[in-house]
Amino acid sequence: MEDDNLILHQCFNTSKNIVKTEKIHIPIASECGLGCFYCDFNKSKNIMKYNGLPGTSEHLVESEKDMISYLSEKFSLFPSCNIIGVSGPGDPLINLNQFNSLLNIIENHYPEKTICVCTSGANWNRSKNTVLKCNNIKYMTVTINTLKEQNLSKIYSSIKEKKIEPYQFIQNQRDIVIDCLRNEINVKLNIVYIEGVNDVEILDIYNYFKPYGLNCINLLPKIDKEINPVCKNKTINFNENASYAHKINELYKNNVPLVTHCFNCSSDYCG
Repeated sequence: MEDDNLILHQCFNTSKNIVKTEKIHIPIASECGLGCFYCDFNKSKNIMKYNGLPGTSEHLVESEKDMISYLSEKFSLFPSCNIIGVSGPGDPLINLNQFNSLLNIIENHYPEKTICVCTSGANWNRSKNTVLKCNNIKYMTVTINTLKEQNLSKIYSSIKEKKIEPYQFIQNQRDIVIDCLRNEINVKLNIVYIEGVNDVEILDIYNYFKPYGLNCINLLPKIDKEINPVCKNKTINFNENASYAHKINELYKNNVPLVTHCFNCSSDYCG
């Protein structure tokens, strides 16, 4: 039987009987720096939402004044919402000034609300204390695409260009999952499924974290930028993407607790 807390947060619910819950995403993060080859994120060009492409946003909410105004407006529209999602469009844990400001606002104005964070975990060694001392953070989604150093340069330009040290990157990703689970924060892994790169690694990633109590995994099919060039704002065929996601999930459904109903949530989604 699933934990009631996970059932109440549909993004962590592996059940076929999804209980839809309201959530408010606030897009505070303008910086990322990882250079994921499948992402196209650029703070000056690609903040804007591209037809619902995962993680994108139509705007940023960076100042404390704007955060307070944004949350007030959204909670007036969705008064029963209990979850505040912090997921982009960059990485919240790399944007620590904005992230700390948001945590202070929630603590002072919405202490009863639950926070859900989405991150790569790449900056965990600098953000660990901030996260673990915040009692409102109950959910953490970490995007981990590989645990093999030799695969990192095939996924992240920051690794290929030697801007980030591979060993430290993987160590941070391992540590954030284990530290959060040990501190009773529910953890979901997002894995971007890339044929020929990490497709043979899915079970290895799950089995590495399973002993620590990993809650679930969301497998996201890589959107082919050549077929769907994001920078040109062409429409992505989400029906084809959903069909591909279903085929991938069928491969692992008997061995991995999968979230199968979500793969294109924007970082400013509310409802």
